[in-house]
Amino acid sequence: MFAAMLVVSLATAQNAPMPSAEQAVSSGVFITRLGTDTISVEKIQRFADHMTGKVVRRVPRTTVFDYVVSLRPDGSPDHAIFTFGPPPGVNGTPRTIFVRATPDSMYAGEKRDTLVMRSWPLAHAFLSMPDSYGLFELWLAGLRRSGRDTMGLNLVGPVGGATGRFSATRGGGDTVRTVLPPGRYLLLADARGRLQKLDATTSTIKHTVQRVADADLNAIAAHFAAVDAKGGAFGPAVSSRDTLRVSIGVADLKLDYGRPSKRGRVIFDHGVLGDTLWRTGANAATQFWTDRDLVIDGRTLAAGKYTLWTRVTGDEYALVFNSQTGQWGTEHDPARDVAQFPLTRSSMKSPLEIFTIGIATVPNRPQAGVLHLRWDTTDLSLPFSVK
Repeated sequence: MFAAMLVVSLATAQNAPMPSAEQAVSSGVFITRLGTDTISVEKIQRFADHMTGKVVRRVPRTTVFDYVVSLRPDGSPDHAIFTFGPPPGVNGTPRTIFVRATPDSMYAGEKRDTLVMRSWPLAHAFLSMPDSYGLFELWLAGLRRSGRDTMGLNLVGPVGGATGRFSATRGGGDTVRTVLPPGRYLLLADARGRLQKLDATTSTIKHTVQRVADADLNAIAAHFAAVDAKGGAFGPAVSSRDTLRVSIGVADLKLDYGRPSKRGRVIFDHGVLGDTLWRTGANAATQFWTDRDLVIDGRTLAAGKYTLWTRVTGDEYALVFNSQTGQWGTEHDPARDVAQFPLTRSSMKSPLEIFTIGIATVPNRPQAGVLHLRWDTTDLSLPFSVK
């Protein structure tokens, strides 16, 4: 079976397509937000035979990448050039990669200075890049032209985008739904396949995307770089990681978890940020260790290492202890759930912007403690004692 593939050269590409003077089929700017914080800004121009784009990203620090994609007559990518580098005025060496999609070629392995990546054996391969939603327009336009309700997506991310075989389905009106590795995406696209909005708040990335007519990306990149220089860079993860170590009586307890920020969002609505089974933090799964057996809600939790998950059923919250450890926070194996305990919800007068886990002692009860999950104005607590 012949398979589509992408050839990625680490050397500077030659003969890249050049922008033409023809009228753009689509142009605009996409603003990606996490809550009220801007994560990236992308500006595109799509023509009949090629597409250009510039993306300013803020994670882990401000970077800029430009791309030019050469299109086949049916609108699918033929080849592309991507250039990644620092924003204007910041020292650094840009990196350029060249990508060619060849549906009629077989997988060829690795070569000197060239990485050949197998994609799935569908008619065409579409490109996927982190924080680039303008590239979605290429397959959205194809879905609109086809007149079908469902379209198979063959995505390949040469530098970290989604890779695999997916599908997109038209919903009511101008909506399109797809499920990519981060989760569910709800897109709004007009009759010509031009992306207008994107809602990924039920996915693990929690992004929203809004299209605007125009923006000065060089000025935006310079502003974000200035924020970075003052210590405002997001870092490798938008949510920081923290470790908590506490002794309750004779027991030593430890927690390692990601700490998401509120960022203007409604936290406790339809679960926790839309998740009815929440990772109790961010990024990698929350890890919990105890070197002694604990008694919780009249039951014994054996000493050991667990991951913590928060299950939401209506207005009720429960903490789940799972024996699988070391995994990413989207990997929950229900077969390895060890125990589930009800959480008590109470309100706090002062809101917390950053999610915080704490373990408090109980006065006059040296072997007793209370686990607190605190965020916004909500405190979810779980009392326990050392056996």
